[in-house]
Amino acid sequence: MNTTNGLIGQWSQWMLHAGWQAAVVAIAVMILLLFVRRRISSQLRYAVLCVALLKFAAPPFLIGAGAWFEAGVFSSGDWISVPQFYIDSSISESVEADSTGAPQNGQLTESDAEEKSAVINAPFDHKAASVSSRHVTSVAAVAASESIPRWLLLLAIVYLCGVIASVIAIARQLTRVRQFVRRACSADPDTLDRSAALCKRLKMKRPRILVSDEVDSPFATGVLRPAVVLPRTMIHDLAADQLDIVLAHEFVHIRRRDLLAGWLEVMLTVVWWFHPVIWWLRSSLRRTREECCDDALVACQLAQRVRYCETLIQVARCQAFSFSEPIVLGFSSGEHPAANRIRRLMDSKLLRRDRLRIPAIVLTLLMALLLLPGMKPEESPVIKTNLEGWFGYRNLKFQISEEEESSVKELRTIAQTFFSTRNDVRQFDEPDTRERLEIILKEQPEFFYTQHLLGMWHLRNGDAQEGQRLIDLALKSAPVVLSRRYRFGNNEPLKNTEIQRTEIECNRVQNNSLDPSLHLMYPALVTDDDGRIRIPVYDTVFRSSSHSWPDGYHVEETENLGWFKSKTHIGILPDMLIWVPYSRPKDFTRTAAETKLLKNAAGTRSQEIKSGENTYVLESVARANRDATFVLENGRGAVVATAARELPELKNTAWMDHAVIDLKVPDADLFDIQKSVVLDSRTKLPLQSFQSGAGVRVFDNQRFHLYSLWKTLPESIDLVLQVYNYVDGFRLVLPAQEGATVQHNGTTLTIPHLIAGHHEGWSSASGYFGEAKDVNSTCEVSLSFTGKLDQKFSVWVVLKNGDRWNMRSGGWFSANVTGGGGERLDIPLEDIAHFELCPYTEPTTFFFEDIRLPVRHGELDENVPVVNFAVNQLEQEFTSDILSPLNIHFRSLRGRVFSGIGSGQFGVSLHERDRKQQEPDTNCTVVWEIDGNVQLSSKAEFVVRADAGIDPKMLGGRSGFSGGSDRTFVTVDSRGIPLEAVQAVLLHLSSKEAE
Repeated sequence: MNTTNGLIGQWSQWMLHAGWQAAVVAIAVMILLLFVRRRISSQLRYAVLCVALLKFAAPPFLIGAGAWFEAGVFSSGDWISVPQFYIDSSISESVEADSTGAPQNGQLTESDAEEKSAVINAPFDHKAASVSSRHVTSVAAVAASESIPRWLLLLAIVYLCGVIASVIAIARQLTRVRQFVRRACSADPDTLDRSAALCKRLKMKRPRILVSDEVDSPFATGVLRPAVVLPRTMIHDLAADQLDIVLAHEFVHIRRRDLLAGWLEVMLTVVWWFHPVIWWLRSSLRRTREECCDDALVACQLAQRVRYCETLIQVARCQAFSFSEPIVLGFSSGEHPAANRIRRLMDSKLLRRDRLRIPAIVLTLLMALLLLPGMKPEESPVIKTNLEGWFGYRNLKFQISEEEESSVKELRTIAQTFFSTRNDVRQFDEPDTRERLEIILKEQPEFFYTQHLLGMWHLRNGDAQEGQRLIDLALKSAPVVLSRRYRFGNNEPLKNTEIQRTEIECNRVQNNSLDPSLHLMYPALVTDDDGRIRIPVYDTVFRSSSHSWPDGYHVEETENLGWFKSKTHIGILPDMLIWVPYSRPKDFTRTAAETKLLKNAAGTRSQEIKSGENTYVLESVARANRDATFVLENGRGAVVATAARELPELKNTAWMDHAVIDLKVPDADLFDIQKSVVLDSRTKLPLQSFQSGAGVRVFDNQRFHLYSLWKTLPESIDLVLQVYNYVDGFRLVLPAQEGATVQHNGTTLTIPHLIAGHHEGWSSASGYFGEAKDVNSTCEVSLSFTGKLDQKFSVWVVLKNGDRWNMRSGGWFSANVTGGGGERLDIPLEDIAHFELCPYTEPTTFFFEDIRLPVRHGELDENVPVVNFAVNQLEQEFTSDILSPLNIHFRSLRGRVFSGIGSGQFGVSLHERDRKQQEPDTNCTVVWEIDGNVQLSSKAEFVVRADAGIDPKMLGGRSGFSGGSDRTFVTVDSRGIPLEAVQAVLLHLSSKEAE
């Protein structure tokens, strides 16, 4: 439905603007020909009418057209201002608020909006005064259409019915003509000889000459195989010279390719059947076409005017019916149009030509250049592109001077001061910033980057009028303005909200060398009433270097562009879909085609899907009740008698919701799962951000255990899998130890280096730098391929808990890996079970859509029990299964052991302090690690010994930090008390939604 709405919206705007532009051109042509019809030849009048007809086929908008096309009447002047509408096919249908009357999720109340910001990016005035040389001239204002009204849908249905009726009518006429041609026979030799002689005089190839007993008027038909059909009675009734006139008339139609132009009329009439101007044009073209042939015969002296008139009268007298032109082109048709043609033929003052002369051709082409180009809209969506050329990167015209580049670097440094404070005041807001910006603007008066930053300074320091003036100037001065809209899933805009950081990479390429260093960074852009921010940039090829989202929201870019460019002054970037994190939004629905993750993936609502040579089957879906029993279904609403595999024993079903999805998968050597994602089926949002405390654990690549705290799981989910399908499968195990070796097809893989911790760097001359760091949370491994060095492999890390991941998604090409620097892994060495060598292949993505979870019986407790870790004054390690299938690993340590945290895709590393700085006699540290990428809040409560002499309310200085990856979430809490004073640590878990 959303795609249909988008198509209808685009169709309506195309027809609206193309229709009125074509009408203006046709009326102008009609008035022109009314005054000059006796002063110009029929050939030129026909050419001018064809230009008017082509306007119905010309695009109404020329997005990104060059200056050559911008010379057109509709594209070059400021005298016209026509709104250009864009209806985004990815916009979901608006969904009404819940019946409770509560405001829709994520929407701001008026008071909230006022508190957020009083400053917005106002729309800029397109009719303002002069624009600098950086500005790309364009004139059309833009209005956004957010929905399809019912009357427009009804109009589209009526239009489609008219198109179908037109096609049926044309098909019936065409069938009738083909029957006449099929049943006609070849003309007699004498007629064929006369035809050959006429064609020689006309310098053309003779078409087929057919004779029919079913027609009473001659006509020409057939674009690819032209033929002239003559009534048999006419051959006998007309004199020889009159038959020559009839044949020559039809031959001129064919020579002029009137049949080809006629089919263009037919197709445009099907599209524009409702437009009165198209019918007037067809009538004028039909009449003028006959006049062209008449004049050509007279000009070539193939007929005398009086004899021509006599022939017209005699042929018209025999005609009983006619065909719809221009499927066929007859000698006499219509009104009696013969009367008008006779008057013209007898008028000796008319200018007659057999063909268009060069001046007339030039004049026609000039008219086409002026009338056919449509308007260039002020804004249009940006388009994807790349910088690939024949020999590396393709060169770009865009370059800036050294002085301007120096200014950009200084301005970017100034913009970054927004994120630094001095005495609780942002450094950007200090008077020194304004003074420096004013100096740069004085040196380069129309530099848009300076104008925008200075305008922002004034807005933030109370001078809204001056600030908005400078920002408006920046948007006019900039070669290109990128516009991005932030919206909720129900298409409501995010109004008057600050986007802290937006950065665009403006690429330069010269001599096939890419320079991506030019970054324009804009802090504190504020969305307008339509949820848009506007980013002034250079005119080049861009990448979104970085963008941030408003505080308190999650963001998903609806389309990932990569490199892109804008063909108009305002380039529309894909919308950013936002939602309140962990809020479980229900006020919108998206389809797979509207979701970046799924739009190019194969999906199914059945029980199985084929990917490559492999088939994956949805076997069963089990849902745990409060009493730990399971309800078993097939994911499509049907009950299943028995589970395919043994279901887990659960002890936490009172406060934790569980669903277990089992797949029937290929043999283990034939595939690997690179990534799995669970989406809420309705909104297509990832489960982890859809609600706090929810997630999924994968077991043996075939069992997916969904879980959720505080709220039950969604009614239905989508299971998205990115898999490697192996044609020639193998899986060779390498032990997690130095010197381990495995061979395949002449290539040997060796692990020459594997240690706990990691080094800061490596040099081919001197080896590793310094001592290994973070030995308890990281490890370092290097691989060496020898032997046959023309193969590509994947190398997987397998942990003792069954987790696994691909060390390098792009694979390992053995010719390029012969030892050297190590790969850092953010996991302890002791957690690694082994490594695996597998074939390399490109991953593919598919998904099971709308997997319905069985209904859970029994309410879910919102209070999760407190986890009690007994420390007893010792350095200890514990593991709790209170969140099974997740585990909570806990460690208690003496001293302030860690100074910070780092995380990669699959693990977390803790940065260890020097032992001299840990102060173990006066400090302690606890670390807890939760398996899986689950989003929740956790807080430690220290229970001190009664005889420790420490007030429980005064636990000394505290420092903490946390970080996560796809497989784990780690939190560190250090306190200014000795470990010997700690009796236990109570871990309180809560939903992030409550923060």
